[in-house]
Amino acid sequence: MNNDIRLKCVLTIGMFFQLASGDVSLEQLTFTLSPDGTSYAVEPYDYNMEGNLVIPSEYNGLPVTAIGKFAGCINLTGIVIPSTVKEMEYNAFIYCPQIKNIEYLTNNPVYTSGVDFDADVFENAVVNVPFGAIPNFIDMGWGDFIKIKQQYNNKGVKLDIALDKAGTLMSEINLEFIPYITDFTISGPINGSDILVINRMNALEEIDMSNAIVEAGGKYYFQQDNQQFYTQSGEIGRYWFNHSFPKKIKLPQAYQIVDEAFASSRFEEILLPESLQVIGKSAFSMSKSLRGMLITKNVLNIEEGAFYSCKNIERFDVDDENRWYKSIDGVLVTSDMKNLICFPPYRKGVYNVPTGIESLAKYSFYNTSLSKIGVSNSVKEITSVS
Repeated sequence: MNNDIRLKCVLTIGMFFQLASGDVSLEQLTFTLSPDGTSYAVEPYDYNMEGNLVIPSEYNGLPVTAIGKFAGCINLTGIVIPSTVKEMEYNAFIYCPQIKNIEYLTNNPVYTSGVDFDADVFENAVVNVPFGAIPNFIDMGWGDFIKIKQQYNNKGVKLDIALDKAGTLMSEINLEFIPYITDFTISGPINGSDILVINRMNALEEIDMSNAIVEAGGKYYFQQDNQQFYTQSGEIGRYWFNHSFPKKIKLPQAYQIVDEAFASSRFEEILLPESLQVIGKSAFSMSKSLRGMLITKNVLNIEEGAFYSCKNIERFDVDDENRWYKSIDGVLVTSDMKNLICFPPYRKGVYNVPTGIESLAKYSFYNTSLSKIGVSNSVKEITSVS
């Protein structure tokens, strides 16, 4: 395997290091075929090697899965370990005092009992692991002095977690770094225990839960006046985001948003799931940062005051396939054009209620910025619209 191929392997994984002329060459390494002939182990050929040691992920078409003893390679300055490596020899890099950077390209750094990166000389080393990794090596007695460094983009930490079982998010995230997560995607089954972890992400700006499915169970995620709140299957509940209010959220798959679920939230954009059928009373009330709302195709019931006092909503949109509601110039009405559900409060000027509208829903014009509302003779019912 030549250096060009090695460069391609490393860069496609997204490592921090850049290969340079000082990197260890393949000619300075020895590759030993495993007894079953399915993988290779790597060891030094030249103990005077200098620079970064970039372990290739494969050799002769087979994965490199084991690291032998590089002890005494005193001129090594860095190590890059690919995700294929599953084993590392005891004290593999002892007496390598120049190593300052260790790069793991896997979420689960190699765990081999007794592996020791020589604590006496590695006190200034930095270990790089993908964000969300569970650094098993911390259990090996050298986590107290090694500085763990995570992958950041320009705006903070971006993390994508797929759960196989509800309630397991905590075991998938390095909790020490939760305050730095700004962009979070979660998929799979979730319950109250997972919501509890998400509520610790105080730096969140965006959260995508569109491929998550709400299940009952887990720990209670919020408590108020001795009342404990738990997730219920298919429901988006109250106080889910009591502490963390990202600017944008894609809600999980559920059939109902319960009463006051997002009351007084600071979300700027909320994307509803296609599975949603019911938006409860005052579900988004007093969410003063919301600019708009798209009603998805299966929403069949929007209860009283769902958008009460959302004073900065500029327009409502409705999926063309929705059979129960529609948008007329940004105004939310029933599909039969008989009931006006909510007028976007941010709109200014004069508004004339379309002919044919028979009722104006409660709070439909609450906190409006309009200077005048014209009501046609077709309107038969007006109930506390503002």
